[in-house]
Amino acid sequence: MKKNINYRFGVEIELNSFESNFDKEHLEPFGIIYAAEIVKNAINANVEVTTWHTTINSDRWITKPDSSCGIEICSPVLKGDAGLKSLTDVIKSIKKDGRFESNLNCSFHVHFELSSKDISFISSLIVNWIRCELFFFLLVPNFRKENKYCQIIGMTDIFP
Repeated sequence: MKKNINYRFGVEIELNSFESNFDKEHLEPFGIIYAAEIVKNAINANVEVTTWHTTINSDRWITKPDSSCGIEICSPVLKGDAGLKSLTDVIKSIKKDGRFESNLNCSFHVHFELSSKDISFISSLIVNWIRCELFFFLLVPNFRKENKYCQIIGMTDIFP
């Protein structure tokens, strides 16, 4: 019997705008409304087109400018299998449309909720992450490692 998992997560999908030279100050990159329509049609959801801002605990899909490549699609807080299905439907629709491209400037970010108050669970999670993070780090292309955001926690002085 399959266990019902109701984890909460959110994603950011970065895509190149349709402009060859995206102006980072441009409030509405060419293709951003088109991206919103793809999401809306894929899962019959409300999609908001906005200027760039930090998106936290959203209840809707958002498309907004992204300074690294042009367009960022942010999911609402998704939950469990239904959320995962919505996400895969959006990704499949973007891929099927074929008009959007991504390059080395684009990325895909996943945010997982960690709401447990159990200190032994959290400690175990951190210890296991540190044990595995070198493997994950080695999977990342070199150009992604050369910035302040991609650092190995186990090799810092964050834990005495």
